[in-house]
Amino acid sequence: GEGCVFQYKGHANYSKCAPPVDSKFEASFAVPGSTGHDFVDMSLVDGYTLPFKVEVSGGSCNRNSQSFTGMDCSGLSMDACPSAEILNGESVNLNAISTETGKQGGCYSPCMKLTDDKWNSTAAVAPDSSTAGQYCCAGSWGNPDTCNAGSMLQTQYLASVRNMCPEAYGYAYDDKTATIICSSYTEYTVTFYCPSNAAQSFV
Repeated sequence: GEGCVFQYKGHANYSKCAPPVDSKFEASFAVPGSTGHDFVDMSLVDGYTLPFKVEVSGGSCNRNSQSFTGMDCSGLSMDACPSAEILNGESVNLNAISTETGKQGGCYSPCMKLTDDKWNSTAAVAPDSSTAGQYCCAGSWGNPDTCNAGSMLQTQYLASVRNMCPEAYGYAYDDKTATIICSSYTEYTVTFYCPSNAAQSFV
């Protein structure tokens, strides 16, 4: 809905809306029963909220050239969200704190923390800017080689999500790790669990 949006001098103001840091299921489906393939993943590229589990049935899948039968990220916890991430030499809190309740509602990824102004105390910058580019894998860092040589792979955030959920997308060029390729007749069950203790009172 648009309950969080209000007009200010003729322009929409989204600053009180929740940031788009949800744990995401992403998919490009082939025509069912065709010889094409589904391409699916769970993304934590923008951040995360709820822990989850993915199960597949009825078809065959592989991830990183290995057979894939599902992923269990039920241990994904906002309690592990870095509160002192070093971005561009400065300590940054990645916890997404509601401006209305003062409680944690999610965990920003480094890119989203720098580029989104919702619930944020810092001014948002463009993803391809010199400030955010190496964390968003955009601009001068907008290809796998330069992205992988940048600072994103050294972040506490990526280390944390890979520890809790190693099969999910942790950053923009995590394709080899996270892309799941399935036959077109595969069925998917995605279960989202209650959040960690830090966020239960918010939700």
